[in-house]
Amino acid sequence: MNVTIKNSIITFFITIQILFSFALAENVIDDLSEGDEIAFDESTLADEQIQKISFSRRIFVITNANSSFYKGDYVSIILDMKLVARALVARIFSGTGAIKILKIYSLPLWRKLKPSLDVQILRGDDSYFRRSKKKAPSDELEEGKILDESDLFNSTMLSDDLSLDEDSARAIKPDNLVSISYGFVKGLNDNEKAASYKQFLGSWGYQMGDNIWAEVRYGQNLVEDFPGVGVDTAYQNVTLCLKYTIKAPFYSYLQPYFGYQMLSAKSPGAGTGTTLTPEQKAKELRIIDNLNTKGIVFGATILKRLVPGWFMKLDIGADIMALGFAIEF
Repeated sequence: MNVTIKNSIITFFITIQILFSFALAENVIDDLSEGDEIAFDESTLADEQIQKISFSRRIFVITNANSSFYKGDYVSIILDMKLVARALVARIFSGTGAIKILKIYSLPLWRKLKPSLDVQILRGDDSYFRRSKKKAPSDELEEGKILDESDLFNSTMLSDDLSLDEDSARAIKPDNLVSISYGFVKGLNDNEKAASYKQFLGSWGYQMGDNIWAEVRYGQNLVEDFPGVGVDTAYQNVTLCLKYTIKAPFYSYLQPYFGYQMLSAKSPGAGTGTTLTPEQKAKELRIIDNLNTKGIVFGATILKRLVPGWFMKLDIGADIMALGFAIEF
């Protein structure tokens, strides 16, 4: 037999053997992956009961009657032999523990969790407990998805506070609210009549108590050719106010407020024009002086939640009217 033909036959059989080996290995892997579930020891599951759920549904207090978990452990909540959520043990008390939810496996089962409900707790790795690729199509669609509008505004997983004394009376749970707006602030024109000026504003609010906010607001703008031609005036607005939050429909909040506003105007060129008469110079200086005012103001802020953490903000008051955006943290 020709050496070349012999070598070709040997190469052909080696190639067939290699392909057969790969195909066999692939079939074995497929058989393993298509199993219904990997067997597990049910004795590793601890029967416990949910005692308390925080307003944000981020913190759960559950019994630890069997000392089945310790601070720092990763645990999984199981209901009806199905994974519901993954959590971290944050604190341990006498016979109970506080866990912080990290991940939700099934929203339909998640909605069933409530105080006094018996669940099972799996400590440590839960990968062998997860269902195989033969999940029901409905589960695959629902698990971890936003199913309706209420899920978009759900506060689950927004708060990182581990406090177990969360007060449901708070309409807005985070303590800080920062915003940027654009609007109108009161002032005077060059005829000494009431006028308004466009101004960018920034504000920071802090929740001192449940629904009671302290806010500082700052705005500044430059008015050109005021109080005279060729003269520019820097106009500043500082307001300190107290607000109270009232929950309104359509994921909105109303915040009536009162406060103290300080307006200041600086115009180095006012009253210095060489072509001005003494009366005109005095008028420009008088206008600038009258713009420097202080006084009590009141009004209301409307917050409309857009997505978790973000609001559209509207300020309507004796001091200002402005529209902008705010973020909570």
